[in-house]
Amino acid sequence: MLEGLKPIPRVVKCKVGQLLETLEPSDQEILQAALADTKKWSSHGLKNALMERGITIGDVVIGKHRRGLCVCRVG
Repeated sequence: MLEGLKPIPRVVKCKVGQLLETLEPSDQEILQAALADTKKWSSHGLKNALMERGITIGDVVIGKHRRGLCVCRVG
């Protein structure tokens, strides 16, 4: 039943970090600016704006990334 059991590879970036790696440099700058601007962009508002563009990332994940509590900075 457990033949071939192997550890799951460690993720070194959260979903926000993974997304940033896939974007063109100009889009990376736009997203980084939105992540940094917590007065203009709430995590929920940013989640909704990304969802309108077909990108699904939860507001909790965005909030953790913003505060440096995700695997991008902890790991």
